Amino acid sequence: MMRKIFNMALFFLPVLFSGCARTVIVQEALQLPEGAKVYTNYNIWYDDPDDISSLNYQSGKFMPFGTEVEIVEADGRSFTFREKSNGQKFRISYDESWMMIPIEDYLKRFLTTKDREQLSAGIKPAVLDKVSKGLVDEGMTRKEVLLAYGYPVVHRTPSLKDDTWIYWIKPLVTTRVVFKGDIVIAILKFDE
Repeated sequence: MMRKIFNMALFFLPVLFSGCARTVIVQEALQLPEGAKVYTNYNIWYDDPDDISSLNYQSGKFMPFGTEVEIVEADGRSFTFREKSNGQKFRISYDESWMMIPIEDYLKRFLTTKDREQLSAGIKPAVLDKVSKGLVDEGMTRKEVLLAYGYPVVHRTPSLKDDTWIYWIKPLVTTRVVFKGDIVIAILKFDE
């Protein structure tokens, strides 16, 4: 009897400890041709490059939009990438229960094949200067807000067509960017 229990334990322990991690093939998720260059689609904010929240808290330093990156590895809970220009590694922790979209969809928002010049095409120099500093101001377009702050989290802003986008500055502190049509008309800061 003990031998039977031992054998069952040997079978189930690896299954128990293997968790739910799965490999995500970024090139397939993004439908990239082999060897394609990828860039950040918006400014990526972080305090610790080894532990960046997928909520993209708007504090600390940031990696500018249009930065060429290389994906090192990705699974259902995180992905690691390297900045091509200097080799620095970054790791984004991903929590699908907060993000409410599969990591593959998040990667489609996070990465692009467009470089900085293509992403900023048509943006006035004064506005581009603000976006490049991670600032959002009245009069900016939705596209410009996306470059500066990234995508708002789906559980607070279900649709990009909404008139108000809610961003996290840090836990329990938010900023609301209010639009009339395509233009920012107000920026409201709240401590919740």
